Amino acid sequence: MLKKSGDSIVLLLLVLGFFIAQIPNFQLDASSDSLVLESDKSLQYYNNIKKNYGSDDYLVISYQVEKDLLAPEQLEHLARFRKDLQAIDQIKAVTTILDVPLFQSPPLSLTDLSSTSISIDNGNANLAMAHKEFKSSPLYADNLVSKDGKTSAILVMLKSNKEFAQRRQTRNTMRIQKVNGELSKEELTQLISLEKQVLQDATTQSDTQAETIAQVRTTIDKYRDKASLFLGGLPMITTDIIRYINNDLIVFSIAIIGLMTLILALIFKGIRWVLIPIGISITGALTMTGVLAFLGWKVTVISSNFFSLLLVMTLSVTIHLVVRYRELAQNDPDLDYLTLIKTTLEQMLKPCLFTTLTTIAAFGSLLISGIRPVIDFGWMMSIGVTIALVLSFIIFPMVMVFLPKAKVQTFKTEIGITNNLAKFTEKFGNHLLIILVLFIGASAVGISKLSVENRFIDYFKKSTEINQG
Repeated sequence: MLKKSGDSIVLLLLVLGFFIAQIPNFQLDASSDSLVLESDKSLQYYNNIKKNYGSDDYLVISYQVEKDLLAPEQLEHLARFRKDLQAIDQIKAVTTILDVPLFQSPPLSLTDLSSTSISIDNGNANLAMAHKEFKSSPLYADNLVSKDGKTSAILVMLKSNKEFAQRRQTRNTMRIQKVNGELSKEELTQLISLEKQVLQDATTQSDTQAETIAQVRTTIDKYRDKASLFLGGLPMITTDIIRYINNDLIVFSIAIIGLMTLILALIFKGIRWVLIPIGISITGALTMTGVLAFLGWKVTVISSNFFSLLLVMTLSVTIHLVVRYRELAQNDPDLDYLTLIKTTLEQMLKPCLFTTLTTIAAFGSLLISGIRPVIDFGWMMSIGVTIALVLSFIIFPMVMVFLPKAKVQTFKTEIGITNNLAKFTEKFGNHLLIILVLFIGASAVGISKLSVENRFIDYFKKSTEINQG
């Protein structure tokens, strides 16, 4: 490979180019499909509820005023707000205190209920009575209107795509049949094709939903002059989570690249020893992103840090190669350049391979968790660290061959602090064993007191609209 590096680089660039070209198809997901296994009984129950009672594709806006919710100017403000919401293309209906039927404002007899419809919109409601009904009615109190009469909920129903919903329902039914072993080979093939189509539908729907949420928020911002408004609802939550995941991917990755660049520059004091490790790390992470896009795997909030982790893990392999190369170059300055590179690879292959295998074993343990995003994360990282190892041992020698032999300045291979720690251990070994036993005992007590918390709202800062809504 070292002697035919030109041909090898062309082949490598073709492979890397293919996967990196898939990155535009890379997708994020925060739907129920990405959170639980296909055979999960709770998911099946949830899907049956949606099938029988309708979709949960709706938004809730809290409309809070300082004085009187039913004041004429406030009702006019709410009516204009409702009209602008209804003008958004993907909104199916908007329900407010203006259009809900009233039964005690004034009170109606059973015979009048069939022929008379009282609401604020119709102009036949007694507002004083309506104020009391909203705060005391079992239908509306603490549901549509708060008990203090200053906060009202606005229900915004979103349009659903019947074709998408039908395909998803068919897929869910076939998944259950697959678990029960009721599908033929032809039907299994049909299910695979249907699942791909549902993934495409989900992407289209997610983009449309994000655009709708943005339009709703723009409309809300126009009406904050006379009311405090907060947006809530499952579509908003999933849209914001995807935005957070995307932001985390970018911010954490840039932060790690910047920090590692600074550390490498301080330690190795050479442009070559900074650019090669950083370049290989970025290439490995981008390649894995392309692999995920090619396989159609979507990243969730659980696996959103895969890019950052791969940067660090790839960097650790390349640093091992760089350090070993520099040590060999210092010990034998006259060693042939190609022999120096080859010896570096040979001596570091086993250590790096074992390191990668233990990492794969660690992430592989996630595969038995029974939680869909955790299982996917285990697969992603296992494949990713394998790609990191392979690319490090391929790209490092290729790049080094095209560069002139580096002059490695003499440096200390021993670090004072490690020698001091070794002497301290030799002198106080028995004492350290006693301390170790005490720490293990304290850890055992601590482990017995561990608890698991999965309160969804605690995942978000109090400043986020998800928490506030």
